[in-house]
Amino acid sequence: MENKLKLRRTAALMLSVMILACFSLTSAIMPQKVKAEENKVIFTLDQKVPVTRGSEVTINAVMDSTKQPCSNLQYYIDYEADTLEFISGTQDSTLWEGGVAAVKAKSAKISTIKGFVNSNSGENEAINKPIMTFKFKVKDDAPSGIAELAFRADVANFPEVVGTSDGGTVPFEFNNGSVLVVSPITGVTLNKEKLSLTAGGSDTLTATVNPADTTDDKTIAWSAGNDKIAAVDNTGKVTAISAGTTDITATTVNGKTAKCSVTVSPMGTTAAQAPTATGITYGQKLDESTLSGGSVKGADNAEVKGTWQFENLDAILSAGSQKATVVFIPAEPGKYSQCEAEATVEVAQLNITVTPAALEEGKVLGKTFGEKDGELTYTLSPALVGDDKMTGTLARGAGEDAGTYPINLGTLSAGDNYTLTLAEGAVYTVNKALPTFDPAPQVKDPVDKGISLKEVKYTEGKALDINGKALKGTFEWVDSDLKVEKSGNYKMRFIPDDPNYATMLIDVTVKVKGDDSKVPTPGAPTPESPQPHVTGGNPNTGILNNPAVLYPMAAMMLAAVSGCMVLYFKRIKVGKH
Repeated sequence: MENKLKLRRTAALMLSVMILACFSLTSAIMPQKVKAEENKVIFTLDQKVPVTRGSEVTINAVMDSTKQPCSNLQYYIDYEADTLEFISGTQDSTLWEGGVAAVKAKSAKISTIKGFVNSNSGENEAINKPIMTFKFKVKDDAPSGIAELAFRADVANFPEVVGTSDGGTVPFEFNNGSVLVVSPITGVTLNKEKLSLTAGGSDTLTATVNPADTTDDKTIAWSAGNDKIAAVDNTGKVTAISAGTTDITATTVNGKTAKCSVTVSPMGTTAAQAPTATGITYGQKLDESTLSGGSVKGADNAEVKGTWQFENLDAILSAGSQKATVVFIPAEPGKYSQCEAEATVEVAQLNITVTPAALEEGKVLGKTFGEKDGELTYTLSPALVGDDKMTGTLARGAGEDAGTYPINLGTLSAGDNYTLTLAEGAVYTVNKALPTFDPAPQVKDPVDKGISLKEVKYTEGKALDINGKALKGTFEWVDSDLKVEKSGNYKMRFIPDDPNYATMLIDVTVKVKGDDSKVPTPGAPTPESPQPHVTGGNPNTGILNNPAVLYPMAAMMLAAVSGCMVLYFKRIKVGKH
């Protein structure tokens, strides 16, 4: 019996040179395991075993002889040599013996394992279990995807591929196996790291998944960091929305990301029509002018909404028709850019009221006859703008005689940006000069009580003009019919022949015989008609500047002369001391 078993084994080894039809190797179509029929032995390899590059993988060969027992099997297994490297093959020694008889290259890409198994008992066995285990190493540079392990048999030369213990053959079926070389996504890149767009524009980003032969799903999810700046669709098309910078992110199914920085600039604009500016007055800033109207077109030819403002709001333009730069501020500043235009601004002259200083103070501007004109100072309302200055002087009507003269603007000017208006009531008054007297008229002798003034004899005084020269005129009592009843001061007037001098009232002391009562000191001569108090003349001229003129000053001196009071005038030299 033992010899018989050995003979069978020898025969089985000799029949191991099998010529079996080769099953085609494809990675796309995987054969399905077929359910064993009553008269078949089925030999099946593991399918789609997932592996990674550089790893080892074990493939089990399962024999199903439950429907058709057998005692031996001879086989060839072709495998993809560019993916797998054969390490070993072993059998389940509890029931079977045998192994790998040879491994050789069939072609540049295909290698073949030649092997056999025999029943340990030499009898037909009915089993359904792995009887062979093959170990392979997945090459480091193995292509990703499915690599097949395919059975083949040379039935023509070796019909006893599957044999029985009595030397017969039985039908068989081989189910190929395979491994799946997994290549996970390790990263993703974009064709651009930076992208510059104008609002409304677009560009398309391309994502490349690494490695190129990945077995993972290559679907990319696109997202924008700020979709108010830029949006992206599921094809990677980026559309610029509004000015700013944001990231566009491409994300793989396993979470790998790549980013592109997108910078969006506003769309250009052009002023189709400049706005209209309201007029202002010199001295007003441009921001006091109102802009209206005007139109602006975007690069997309759409009419752009927004507002206008002057480029320099604080600018002060000269009087006249002036050009000023205006800036358009779009209502959507992220989408559209600003643009400039020129607006025409009508600037009116600023009217200034010129008021002589004395008039401003409620005084009468003028001088006294004989004085020189003083400077005609003035105030301005409103004040000049900035550092502007006045030039020239005010003037008055010609003439030196007493009277009034209209004041005019003379050569006064503030420049082309102004108009000047002289304040109402601007006149220059020349007052009449006041004569002086040396000596003053006087009554030397006491008179009878009850006599009328026209009967009183007096000594005429001497009237002097502003230069100390004799001034012709007439002395007369103010009330010549007045009766002198007591000692006292009585009014006399002096009427100068020169109309530039005022008529003067003079106190003259008249003593009545037998009346020794005290008489007050005569007052200083006064003009009969009041004159306005003027300011603006130059008092350093005329009589006040003449040291030779003598002004009488009444001074009352008390002296005991023969037991009576004596009233006298003392001359005081007036002028430069």
